[in-house]
Amino acid sequence: MATSESNKADKSSGLILHYKLEFKQSKEKAFAYLREISRRKEFMTIVDETIITKKTKGRDLTGTRFKERTHFLGFDMNLEYEIAEYAENKIIATKCEDGPFFPFMKVELLKGDESTCNAEVTVKLKLGALRLMPKFIIKPTIEVIVKRILKKLVARIEAL
Repeated sequence: MATSESNKADKSSGLILHYKLEFKQSKEKAFAYLREISRRKEFMTIVDETIITKKTKGRDLTGTRFKERTHFLGFDMNLEYEIAEYAENKIIATKCEDGPFFPFMKVELLKGDESTCNAEVTVKLKLGALRLMPKFIIKPTIEVIVKRILKKLVARIEAL
């Protein structure tokens, strides 16, 4: 299950969330699932559809682009993402240049053995117009959504 390590507002009226996860699954199997971008809607509870629009050649997915139809905090959006960072069996990070939230998510798999692995997850969001809302209202709402996503991610990986 996801545990929150630290959560803070950044200087640009955004939110940065850090989580630690443990998967009862090998690092290789966990990463194999994460790299299958078309499966994101299985655990991203806010995503209705994922379509890969540009796939890079070979194993390195850096630069791969995809679109998602999503709903978040009452907004229905079509967002385009790019894999911003990729290291086989270690890191996959996605970024979105579309507003209003410009989401970024990085999953870094840490040590593991044949049956478990740990991960650190970083989620960054810009709040746009929502920055006008008190942080004590918006932050817990976003945390609930992110924790739901991470709980489902853990369940999907452990079910492999």
